[in-house]
Amino acid sequence: MSQANSSFGWQRSVIGWLAVSLLVAAALTWLVLPVSASSRTFLAICIRMGLLLGALWLALPQLAAIWAKYPRWMWGLLVFAAILIFLQPASLAYLVPIGVVVWLLYRGGVLKQIAQRFFRRGQPEQKFRS
Repeated sequence: MSQANSSFGWQRSVIGWLAVSLLVAAALTWLVLPVSASSRTFLAICIRMGLLLGALWLALPQLAAIWAKYPRWMWGLLVFAAILIFLQPASLAYLVPIGVVVWLLYRGGVLKQIAQRFFRRGQPEQKFRS
């Protein structure tokens, strides 16, 4: 088991048990309670949340691997962009090209080189002879 998968062990178990519990509660609601508006609402919530948590339970190892693959500042930018797009949908036209450029620069290693150049700690600048 890789480091990314082992870090979500107990969370994955809890998500799985919650999914099963919600689906069992939906089944019991459907079988036992009389049909009313509140029981149908409860049934719909339990089914939807149970299926959503079940899908999350299945996807958690892959999500953990993706989380470990990229740095935290990139995830922060992604959350910031999602909030900005939610508040201002017209900003999508600007944020998508900027996001693609930042991602390509990261994948190409250019951002790492820039960070090393600007954030050198105590290392003298190297001068090359031509």
